[in-house]
Amino acid sequence: MTVTKNDLRKKLMAYVDDKTTLDEFKEWFIPLAWRDETERNPGLDEIVAEVELRLAEFSEEAWTEADLKRLLRQIAAVHSRVS
Repeated sequence: MTVTKNDLRKKLMAYVDDKTTLDEFKEWFIPLAWRDETERNPGLDEIVAEVELRLAEFSEEAWTEADLKRLLRQIAAVHSRVS
């Protein structure tokens, strides 16, 4: 699976803008998060780790879904500025 930071930002924004569901996003995202070491990309790995953390916190009920969307939107915005 070859994915760029831009691909991930697009998927994040599709979820936070209610164009896809959380389940659809996670179905796409989980293989990315669990990809092989040979497919690692430091720039992409940073945003993947941030998203993984927010999803884990959400699953532990630290955030509401509205909070999760707000946090993911911030991640996408920050990483669009530094690309």
